[in-house]
Amino acid sequence: MKKAPTYLSDSRPKFTPFEINCGKIPAYRYKGDLQSELKAKTLGPEEAVAILEDMLVIRELEEMIVKLRSGAYEPIREFNYRGPTHVSVGQEGTAAGACCALQLPDNITSTTAATANPSPRAPSPSAR
Repeated sequence: MKKAPTYLSDSRPKFTPFEINCGKIPAYRYKGDLQSELKAKTLGPEEAVAILEDMLVIRELEEMIVKLRSGAYEPIREFNYRGPTHVSVGQEGTAAGACCALQLPDNITSTTAATANPSPRAPSPSAR
């Protein structure tokens, strides 16, 4: 019988307002919510649902990566995943929100050196 994986941390991020000491950089100051965005018509109901779906897809993919890397289930035969993985579980809204503003000609890249970042990206020029 296979032993369940042991997770080292189940801590949650803290979203309290703060300032970073390198000049003043406001953080977590947005006071709106989905209802206020819908009322102001800066976001439509269809777009809100699409962003939520993107967030759920990102979470599902990243949970699969964590399970695969921790040995929670057997990978495909002869699957050889190499290299570190930095997932962003709990930060799906950032990726989904940033990506919903992208247009087809936009290109983005990860700024984290030497890590695989499975977040959504704009298509590469060769894929268009």
